[in-house]
Amino acid sequence: DGRTELFDSVWILLGSLQHMTSNDDVISCFQSAANELREGGTLILELPHPRETFSMVECTRNGWEVPLQDENGKEYGELRIVWGDDDDPF
Repeated sequence: DGRTELFDSVWILLGSLQHMTSNDDVISCFQSAANELREGGTLILELPHPRETFSMVECTRNGWEVPLQDENGKEYGELRIVWGDDDDPF
């Protein structure tokens, strides 16, 4: 096809892979991604958390919190990820 540009990384985000309906679809997707990567490149694949996938109750939120710990395991703060709030600029 005449293309010469390859990439350091290929990203499949926001649970897009879950729309593949067969193993052949997934293999084809991964092969296409591999074809676009430089040697040693990275495929970044974002998947839903298993709790989201297998829960029988509504658990989707617009964020999460992760405690920050030093090398000794002592908590010193919290990382808070939030998106989709009313004042979110996106």
